[in-house]
Amino acid sequence: MQMVRSRQSKQVAVWRLFQENMKTNHSEKEEKGGELVINRDAFRSWVSENLAPVTFLLAYFLTVVVGNLFFLSSSWRVSLQSASYTAAILQFDTLFSAGFWALLFAPFLVTPVVVKTVRLTMSRRVCRIAAWIPEFQRFDYAVVTAACLLYVYLSLWRADAFALFARGADAVSSVEARFLILGQMSFVAKVVLMSLLSYLSIYPLVRWMRTGEMFWAVAMVFNVVIVSVFLTVINMKWPILIFYAGLILSVFVYAKKRVYLKVAIGSVFLISAYLLISTYVFRLSPVNPASITIPPKAESAISAAEGGKASQGVAQIQGSRDIPSGATDLARSLTDESGKRSQDYQPAALKMVETAFEKAPWLISTAVNRMAVIYPYYYQVFTNEGAVCGGVVEQARIGQVCRPSTYIYKRMFQNDRFSGIGTSPASVHVSGYALGGWPVALFALVAASVILGLFSCLPLDESSSVGALGVVGAIAGYHFSQLPGEGPLIYDHGIAWTILALALYAGLRVLGAIVAKRLNYREAAKRVTDDVRGN
Repeated sequence: MQMVRSRQSKQVAVWRLFQENMKTNHSEKEEKGGELVINRDAFRSWVSENLAPVTFLLAYFLTVVVGNLFFLSSSWRVSLQSASYTAAILQFDTLFSAGFWALLFAPFLVTPVVVKTVRLTMSRRVCRIAAWIPEFQRFDYAVVTAACLLYVYLSLWRADAFALFARGADAVSSVEARFLILGQMSFVAKVVLMSLLSYLSIYPLVRWMRTGEMFWAVAMVFNVVIVSVFLTVINMKWPILIFYAGLILSVFVYAKKRVYLKVAIGSVFLISAYLLISTYVFRLSPVNPASITIPPKAESAISAAEGGKASQGVAQIQGSRDIPSGATDLARSLTDESGKRSQDYQPAALKMVETAFEKAPWLISTAVNRMAVIYPYYYQVFTNEGAVCGGVVEQARIGQVCRPSTYIYKRMFQNDRFSGIGTSPASVHVSGYALGGWPVALFALVAASVILGLFSCLPLDESSSVGALGVVGAIAGYHFSQLPGEGPLIYDHGIAWTILALALYAGLRVLGAIVAKRLNYREAAKRVTDDVRGN
């Protein structure tokens, strides 16, 4: 009993010491007039509390469900005939079957129940754990952020990304350049860019809105600009759009005035960014080939890849599981569409804006079809053929060749030039269905819903660090609607890396507080001893 009491007393002592160390952050905010609690209306409060599951269900509805509902209309079916891989789904014998609709709508039945149960049973525990997440001190934040930015910059420079991202005058060569960039970047570099820097950009925005301190406003603007450049350089559209969406969600949760107006403006900006970035990434706007320069190292890698050899960059991509989704799925149709461009080269920025808005209806329709058209393939193939890539155990093996996402890509596009590296992923429960039918699908959906429920238990007004983590949880909710279960957890944008980094920082802060207290105790004891000797 004495040992148990001793251990408990030590835990209580560490906890009290940590709380004393954290009080300095809150007192600083109160002295500067910062509000720790945001006044929200009923709707905003409910959405904020359930930000992760709401984002999951909303993203899933808009990107998967809406498209499949449109497929019921005769006019939309005509549009599907424009490409062979979309026209093929109209011949599937499982299309619009009872099981097809049941699996499609399963998240709307399962997730709310699971999230509600988790909130009722786990809220107190999660709040106690969240209290251990410290606020960043300014010096700590500046050092960590600078180190991350410098590391990513050096990684991009070594990968020749700043030259490669502009390569190519059509969609296919643009995708090739992207794979080369990603293949030559280390996984750690991608984690720092996609996960850590995303959190480190959301955090100052949240803290600025809560406290009004200009240091955090400047840090936010600086981070957002630099990270935007980095995400643009890797020649992908969805990571940067998701990054901006996270910032808009932060404004929705923490803005103090004109919240809905700010969110509306942010949404217009997001849609405009999608149109412009898609226009550039898919090279819909004319690009002067003479203006494109390729460094020697990249040139040799490109030549090897185009010669049918597995270059180092491509080989690394083939062996990884962090392939970004959606970019290569439409390469053929994009190439056909970009072939209709005029050949006169106007000023690049002006022509890109003109092309973006000219192609807006088509780009929006491809956004609707992007994930929606993949779902009928998954249900058709894995209903009629079973788990052709193996079950959960096989997929857990490192180096597994057959993955549902690459297998479906091959079925959609046959043996095109991206076969083996192109992916067509699906949401967490649909990916589970590919590994073992309904049992694995429901297990995957329940597990993802539990994680989303845990994020909904976070006390968003506890601190800026907890609030930013809640927004990151919402981003994970989006990824659960697009990727298999391990994607939002351990891919380069996975929440596991952010949580691990926060735990490491909290541990260092506790250790620092313990060391500081012991040093203070020794100094005090020394002064007492000196006084006694002096007397």
